[in-house]
Amino acid sequence: MSLPRVLVVGASGAVGRELLQQLLALPSPPQIRVSTRNTAAAKGDLSDISSYHRLFAGVDRAFLYSTPEAPLGQLFTAAKDEGVQHVTLLSSLSVEDDPDGMIGTAQRKVENAIVNADLLYTFIRAGNFCSNTSLFWLPQIENVGRLWMAYPDAQSAPVSESDIASVAVIALTTDQLVNQAIPVTGPGWISHREQMRTINRARQMDGKQPIEFLIVSPEDWKSRTSDFIPEDLQNQLLRFWALGEQKKLAFQPSESVTGKPSQCFEDWLAYNKAAFLRC
Repeated sequence: MSLPRVLVVGASGAVGRELLQQLLALPSPPQIRVSTRNTAAAKGDLSDISSYHRLFAGVDRAFLYSTPEAPLGQLFTAAKDEGVQHVTLLSSLSVEDDPDGMIGTAQRKVENAIVNADLLYTFIRAGNFCSNTSLFWLPQIENVGRLWMAYPDAQSAPVSESDIASVAVIALTTDQLVNQAIPVTGPGWISHREQMRTINRARQMDGKQPIEFLIVSPEDWKSRTSDFIPEDLQNQLLRFWALGEQKKLAFQPSESVTGKPSQCFEDWLAYNKAAFLRC
């Protein structure tokens, strides 16, 4: 197969950055278009319908984040018209674990739009990101010096951005994953409580005091975090965590696709602990 011309939308995001680095590190990297220095720039705004044809012009394969708020019919029709052969979508495991929830419903909408456009696809249904601890916990810790937890024993198999990107590389440069929806998780189960203990062990090894975490009711958690997290997202997180306590969610480590060992949460933290040491 000749080298594809690849568009990476969202190259400044956590997964997009990893994907770009891994693509450029290939022995024979594809032609890459992203809005990043040292690569060809694709100037596209997914809220601007007039930009769609320009965005997709001259590429064979595209990597996209899920954008359920965009006019999806026009977006993927433009991709088809410009000759895009294959779309790799960063979707969510909520499509399988919680299909009626806000996230699952939104992600399924985007997946269906790609199928309806008659494009070849790979849907990377990523589980809970390791970095969600930074996204949802750090604002509380930095502002009040402690972490409030609802559902401390909620289980997930958090996946690293690097492992998600490795699956995307295969989708963008081979035909191995064509027309597949791929669940992607980390290598093992861990609870919120144990994630926080892992963070505190890393802090103590660096001479820092452990972060206090307090177990509260879902209602109390909503009240205490309302300054940091919008209500609709609060409700979705509580729904997801409740599912994590009631049952084990879908599980498929990235290694089953890439053949490379998946990063566990402790491994991810070793590379990303700086944010938790500043608190």
